[in-house]
Amino acid sequence: MEDNEIIQLFQGRDERAVKETEEKYGQFLIAIAFRILRDEEDSKECVNDALLKVWNSVPPAEPVSLKAYIAAVCRNLALDRYDRNTAKKRNSELEVITDELDILNLQSGQNVEDEALANMLAGVVNSFVKDLAPEKRMLFLDRYYRFYSVKEIASFHGMSESKVKVTLMRMRNALKKLLAKWL
Repeated sequence: MEDNEIIQLFQGRDERAVKETEEKYGQFLIAIAFRILRDEEDSKECVNDALLKVWNSVPPAEPVSLKAYIAAVCRNLALDRYDRNTAKKRNSELEVITDELDILNLQSGQNVEDEALANMLAGVVNSFVKDLAPEKRMLFLDRYYRFYSVKEIASFHGMSESKVKVTLMRMRNALKKLLAKWL
């Protein structure tokens, strides 16, 4: 079933929408959640929560891309679950990734000014990523959006781990320099 048909099912409050979405994107969503949580059961629960959240949000939301919309919902839920699961302990890989982009760790929702700053910075980061060369954009997204390890990224792109690390470091430094103008 095509995405626009599934969205129409959601908008018509037809429960088949959840089933069709799970059949079409279930494994994709589990993979997203698993890369963050590293636990199969938590990942499955996160996918179920994402399906429920999409059920509750469409309508009024009208996603242009169902895949991108539900992936973002699942990713955010997985990150929230990760935070809850590791409140008193640290998971080295995800902590390393978030520490690499520590300049972006703003406490959103604190007040109107913080929320406005977070939104403005999100726009700057989106523009930065959009302006990257396609190869560099894929490295950046694989590391900071899809949460792949340096070793996995090197394998996917046929690069050495040191080249991946250096390229990511240079992109982070360029992003920090760009953000420094806004902060």
